[in-house]
Amino acid sequence: MSGKLLLLLGAALMGSLLLVMILGVQRELEEPTVVLVSTGRLLLKQGDAVVLDEAYALEFDPEAGYLLNSLTDLLVDGRVEALAQQSRYDEAFRPLEYQLVAQTADGTTLVSAYLTERGLEMSVQDGEGMHQAVAEAAAARLALLDRNVMAQYVVLLHAIRAEALDRTFTAAVPQALQSTRCHVEGPYTVSFVANGEVRQGKQFRLYMDEAEIRLIVEDGQLIGLTDEARGVVGYDAMRYPEGISLRLPGSEESSARRAMAERHGTVGQGMSCT
Repeated sequence: MSGKLLLLLGAALMGSLLLVMILGVQRELEEPTVVLVSTGRLLLKQGDAVVLDEAYALEFDPEAGYLLNSLTDLLVDGRVEALAQQSRYDEAFRPLEYQLVAQTADGTTLVSAYLTERGLEMSVQDGEGMHQAVAEAAAARLALLDRNVMAQYVVLLHAIRAEALDRTFTAAVPQALQSTRCHVEGPYTVSFVANGEVRQGKQFRLYMDEAEIRLIVEDGQLIGLTDEARGVVGYDAMRYPEGISLRLPGSEESSARRAMAERHGTVGQGMSCT
């Protein structure tokens, strides 16, 4: 083969490779990029015992919207049960669809929910068959707060801070095939203890049924929540491995909290460990 022909073939090959590279870069620029919004490991403690351990990731896909995935270990009657869920939201953090698989001592339970014109249509399939219900509400007044899925409070916080959700809204609880009326207030300034230091943050107060859940926020991120009626505290162990406390050194809050807990006999629908 002559040197001239080799040069021509080499030039043609280089041109082809260059074209492939250019087209690849163009496709990469044109294809939507999935962005990791936040990730964490949420622990829920009752007293000194960890009753829920949930690892989550919240991503934004320009085509699919916000995607929340999480894996949970749940302590029930001395045994560990596993939950896996995915929640999808639109750009305004409105729930579009939801799937959850729960592996329990009674077998596998499949939970799903889809947004329709009526509201969020929910279904539960277990050993007893298929059960369905609808959480009826306008999209701007609808949130997804299922049992034992703490990461959904991360999305709730985004919706509240973006003013994409009315302050009075309906929360769907698909595992229970129920919905509950909620109201949120705040933000208020709050002091909390973490890593042995008193720190400043913000809190929102979420009222669900007769329970009050406090969402603790630092640097715009959910770092903890409390349900005073049950004496449970949740926190992001990736940020504060030793947990957080709203009981400041030398304060008299603990006795007031105990008195409040004695007056409340019920639990908010969403943050449950049963």
